[in-house]
Amino acid sequence: MSVLCDIIQIDDYMKIEAELTLIMSVTIKQTYYANRLNKKNKLYKMASRQNTQRGQRGQGGRGRGRGGRGRGGYNGKRRKYKKWKEEPVKKRPTGEKCPFIVGTNEWTCWKRERYVNGSYSPSEPIDPNIIPRVKVIDIQQEIVDKKMAFLQQTMIDNNWRLQVGDGELEHFTHVRYPNKMVSVHEHLARDGRIFKIPLIDKEDDPEGIGCSINYTAGNMFYTIDSNRYTEYNESRTGKRREAYLEYLSYRLHRKEEFLIEEEAITAANALQKKLTNKAMSKV
Repeated sequence: MSVLCDIIQIDDYMKIEAELTLIMSVTIKQTYYANRLNKKNKLYKMASRQNTQRGQRGQGGRGRGRGGRGRGGYNGKRRKYKKWKEEPVKKRPTGEKCPFIVGTNEWTCWKRERYVNGSYSPSEPIDPNIIPRVKVIDIQQEIVDKKMAFLQQTMIDNNWRLQVGDGELEHFTHVRYPNKMVSVHEHLARDGRIFKIPLIDKEDDPEGIGCSINYTAGNMFYTIDSNRYTEYNESRTGKRREAYLEYLSYRLHRKEEFLIEEEAITAANALQKKLTNKAMSKV
């Protein structure tokens, strides 16, 4: 009976010891996690304190880049450092309204009575040489003037003669077209020069020694060109074709050189192979 009691007491002691061990392990774990959480809270407080100190140096709360608490205060409430007083906006006087319809004679008379011309009218005349002026260069106009000068010189070289008769309009004549009066086209350049060019249709100018007007459909743009027959090699297509033929001849010549070089290399390889086979057969 005594042995049985001892066994029961031992079992109770073991259960109590196991419970104590479990309680101690749980307590140790709770203490560990509690210490860890306290360290995190301390680090967070230190960081927030540093951010607050940095933000106080500026105009607002917690430094730059914080939504809602950036520069200028909390939730966008910016501080106003205005040392002056805001004055109300003064409205401009509307003035008297015209009772008449714009554009009528009554409106014109009413406006002349109430408005004075603000332009400057000196009492003494001003010398036009002392007035500053800006020279505006029209590149397109200069190109046209150069073309007209070139065409006029070309017509002079083609022996066109300007006739000015009594009671007659100016006209051009030419030895190759007897008894034919050709109209005159005048072109005024920017510098004041006047160019005179004979205008004759291409159908009436088989020699191609005059000029004619070429219209462009759509916007009715026109140019004055010479009636001279343009050779194929003078046109853009002819020049491109000529350049292509030169390039093609160069490529064909290079191809022949490569073929000759390839044949020489093939013959040299065949001879080398023949000599190698002959030497191996002697061995």
